[in-house]
Amino acid sequence: MKKFKKSQKIENESIFYGLNSTMMIFDKRPQDIKKIYLLKDLTPKVSKLLSYCSRNRIAYKYVDEAALESKTSSVHNEGICIIARSKQPLTQGTFLKKMSRIRNDKSVVILLDNVKNPHNIGAIVRSMAHFGANYILMSQDQLPTLSGANYRIAEGGYEFVDVVAFHNIDKLAFELKKQDFQIVGTSSHTNCSLYNYSFSNRTAIVVGNEVRGMSKKYLSICDEKIVIPGAGTVESLNVSVSVGLCLGEFYRQH
Repeated sequence: MKKFKKSQKIENESIFYGLNSTMMIFDKRPQDIKKIYLLKDLTPKVSKLLSYCSRNRIAYKYVDEAALESKTSSVHNEGICIIARSKQPLTQGTFLKKMSRIRNDKSVVILLDNVKNPHNIGAIVRSMAHFGANYILMSQDQLPTLSGANYRIAEGGYEFVDVVAFHNIDKLAFELKKQDFQIVGTSSHTNCSLYNYSFSNRTAIVVGNEVRGMSKKYLSICDEKIVIPGAGTVESLNVSVSVGLCLGEFYRQH
């Protein structure tokens, strides 16, 4: 077992926990891992990770449940946490360049309007990874803190999904439409059903705030508004469920 050495704090370093999310970081970007805390009982499940740490002189430490809960501020840590570099948001320019290179491909992106609940965002990212949607777009002034809880709920999805930070929604919408994206908003105030709507090959799906729904500004950029039909016994779905249903229908059509 490695002993911890004092080290200088690394910029953009975060605590991640949960077995699937931490192992996905190991699978996709092991070079970003700096330290590991874990329960000894978990050793057989993470033997490859610990072997990598030994070969690369990365410190890991066995701790008890109380220490791990204290380190992660969560009882849902699943026996492991790692200190690693955080993935940084892409700029709008970088994202648009990537999209221009695959202009003929089928693409769906998610655009969030003031969605801030970290658990909802983690669940959205998990659905996005499942359906192959690689970009989640958020205004720079609405970016949430991407916490360990975010990552655990996403079950490793963040390693397949990039956050894109933009500054002006009108300019972003203009650029998306220039690249043949159709912008589709979810709304309860329309008769166009999700299941009767034909998604364009390139679609940006907009979902609104958990409490207030979509703002007038974001509604104004939408080419079409769709409703997710149901029994009508509750006013609306959780935002992460709405995203999952829309992505599932886009995937089915394409």
